Amino acid sequence: MKPLLFSFLLVTLLFSGNASPAETGASYLFNWLSGTLEITSSSYAQAADAGNAIEWQYGMHLRARNGIAQSFIASMEQLRADAYHTARSVLLADPEKNEKLYGYIMNFKRYTSVYSDNSVTLKSYIPLYGEEGFAHLIVSAGTDTGSFQSYDTYVYSVPFSGLVVDARGLARVPALAPRIFDEQQRVIYSAALVKSDFFKKWGAVLYTNDPYYRGHEKRVGKNPLKAVALPNPKLIETDICIDTGDAIRLMQHTETKKSLEEGRVIIILDSEALKQRPLAVRPLAVRPFAVK
Repeated sequence: MKPLLFSFLLVTLLFSGNASPAETGASYLFNWLSGTLEITSSSYAQAADAGNAIEWQYGMHLRARNGIAQSFIASMEQLRADAYHTARSVLLADPEKNEKLYGYIMNFKRYTSVYSDNSVTLKSYIPLYGEEGFAHLIVSAGTDTGSFQSYDTYVYSVPFSGLVVDARGLARVPALAPRIFDEQQRVIYSAALVKSDFFKKWGAVLYTNDPYYRGHEKRVGKNPLKAVALPNPKLIETDICIDTGDAIRLMQHTETKKSLEEGRVIIILDSEALKQRPLAVRPLAVRPFAVK
């Protein structure tokens, strides 16, 4: 029963209320700059012989609220968990995560409301991270903490307080759990190396389009290693390659590894990659997660 819970209740959401689904429209936007999933849902109705204005508005509110849940579920098909998985594919494979995420969105009540005589519009800013975030329900971070890449080569280096990688111009895209490689395809950094409490707090990386990462200096401290990402056609678009020499410098000190375990990493991407906006769908077309 549990694997079917999400899809069964999704069907209930799609067809609840007295109005047809076409009377509810919604859209969503992944804003990686603010670390939020922004959802706008509107419901419309005309005055009828039965009922009154309060009842009509209440019905519109319920349909708009359902639209937020529907959009959230639909957005999981676009959200990249890592190089190989969307959030949806993770949830299909793991009924426990599926159920927890359903409970999360059904209990998320933080939204603004705008009412008129024949419409109700709700807008939610749903955080990826923090106490009210949901990314930790999808990504199992911290499964391999301490297992950093080691190098036989020694180079002089100082402890780094974090890592900043400029990956602009390489058509990279954001994900909840990107990986950073050296030129020999060895993993330098991943969500598996980040302690789970820090991943829940602020994720594996912070994405920005600002080469000076203004406003986020505390994330990487006063002395981060700054590297330029290299083109690497062997990597999937969510992953990053840096110079092996930079990777060796990064791995020289225990203090640096501690900073990486705390997720003190910033990746600079092109502006257009950081706001993912699918076309608004009206009525919403949502594929259930569970299909068996």
